[in-house]
Amino acid sequence: MRIVKKDSRLRAIVRAPRYLSIEIAVKTKTFGSPINYKLLTVDASLSGLLLLSNSPQNIPFSVNTILEITMETKSGMIDQPISIVGKVVRREDKMINENEGKAFFGVKIIDIDNFNLRLWNKFIEYLKDNSKEAGYTDENGCFVRTLAVNG
Repeated sequence: MRIVKKDSRLRAIVRAPRYLSIEIAVKTKTFGSPINYKLLTVDASLSGLLLLSNSPQNIPFSVNTILEITMETKSGMIDQPISIVGKVVRREDKMINENEGKAFFGVKIIDIDNFNLRLWNKFIEYLKDNSKEAGYTDENGCFVRTLAVNG
């Protein structure tokens, strides 16, 4: 973990390093809903992940939405699906025109059982060994994306 800035009460705000992910399909749905939405991973850390949708107009998730997430990792990473509960802490839409665009969802892990936590930690270790940090936080507390996955 790295201290990225201090808030007004001089407490350190700590952010886990983020690692770029190979695009992995993730099934997401609002908590308790039967409808799944397919998103892709962009990056991941011990505390959460960044997800991408190439059809943002079809995704109803907003900030504070609670999600059930199931991630099927690619061969060589983890041999079992990882299930977590996360909270959308950021949504950023980047529209090219009214019909095309992307939406990015910053998701914080808020609940994960011990079995899935072990799988998540293995997944992060895999990314750590096979990619570089996805970027860094500058002096203003803004994340700057810089590096790509090895290979």
